[in-house]
Order: sequence, then C-alpha cells, then structure tokens
Amino acid sequence: MTSPACARFLAKNKEIFGTRDGLPGEYHRRNLFRQARPGKQAAMVTDHGTVLVGRVVMVFDSHCVLNLGGRYGTPGVMTPEACVYVAGATL
Repeated sequence: MTSPACARFLAKNKEIFGTRDGLPGEYHRRNLFRQARPGKQAAMVTDHGTVLVGRVVMVFDSHCVLNLGGRYGTPGVMTPEACVYVAGATL
C-alpha cells in the first residue's frame, strides 16, 4: 500500500520519468536512492510490481534497510534498482 505522499509524488512526476508504467527510470531511481537517509520514508517496487513503503533504518552503498511496519517491524531491502520514492528528495 502506498502512502498519499508517495502517490502524489509519482503522479506529479509521471511525465518527467517518461516510462510506460509511470515509475522512475534507472537514472531517477539511482538519484532518489542517493538521497535516502535514516528516518526518511521511502518506497520500493518488488519483482511483482507491488510498491512497498517504509522507513529507512540503515543506509549502505549498495542497499538500504527499510522498516515496512507491521506488528514486528517487517524488514525490507531496497536496492537502487527498486527505489521509486524518498521523502523530501529532489529530481
């Protein structure tokens, strides 16, 4: 389930991305990933096309760890290829 802020960001920048699915392309995904910091909200797309939203917990050069919520704080691993939204990021 996407957050309202994530949905607004994706709808607002759909033309800038220029992709058929309306999600950021490779260049924009890497740019968004570089702006991920602990505590910020971020979204990633899975192999099945589902967009998952969570809080960034740890940041590494190759991936970020997200807290996807739930009763036990389900973890998720976001790579630059999967990153579609970071709160407060500029394109």
